[in-house]
Amino acid sequence: MLEGLKRSKFSKDKRLPITSELLDRIIEKLPSVCYSAYESLLFAAAFSVAFHGFLRVGELVYTKLGQAQNIISIHGTQILWGAKGEFIRLHLTHSKGDQTGKGISIDIRKTDSTVCPILLLKRYLRVRPNKNGPLLCHLGGKCVSRYQFSGILSKALNVIGIDSSGYKSHSFRIGAASEASAKGISNEEIMKLGRWKSGHIGHISDCKNFILMWSFIDIKTIIVYI
Repeated sequence: MLEGLKRSKFSKDKRLPITSELLDRIIEKLPSVCYSAYESLLFAAAFSVAFHGFLRVGELVYTKLGQAQNIISIHGTQILWGAKGEFIRLHLTHSKGDQTGKGISIDIRKTDSTVCPILLLKRYLRVRPNKNGPLLCHLGGKCVSRYQFSGILSKALNVIGIDSSGYKSHSFRIGAASEASAKGISNEEIMKLGRWKSGHIGHISDCKNFILMWSFIDIKTIIVYI
């Protein structure tokens, strides 16, 4: 036990959260950093869905060669109507928190903003090539990589005039949790939205002062805002 406590150290994660306001500015700059109109629509949908779906980047784009089958596919993407209106349903065949291995579904609701995930996804789907495979793909059919996802994000931030070094692909997921808490959503509900199966979300007072810490005793994710 004492040995475990000695190892109980936390490392500060300096990644910054992407807020909905910053997301709007990033998407606005995509036409000036992407080499085609198609790529602008592609990354606008990618960034908005990543944010509003609390997605891990490895669930949306491939991070390693040979793992493209584990990310959200075009056939695992639906736009549906329910009691609360239109929503996106994404099916994950593989997820970090999926203990059963049966896959899980994520529902993303419509928003009233210019970066509404349904609006941007529809625009992208209208021009997406009619090919099987990952939801997000280039015009030639190749799936989007984490390197490309992060690269476009960095370029857009630099054009805005923001130092991109503190923003990573995980910043969308971090920002989604920040904003959910700012809207009064409970920690328990945020954990459900982000599919955090362990750990806890601590006190939140200002999403600009975000620190992500890892507990090395039980490998639980602890999100703390101070």
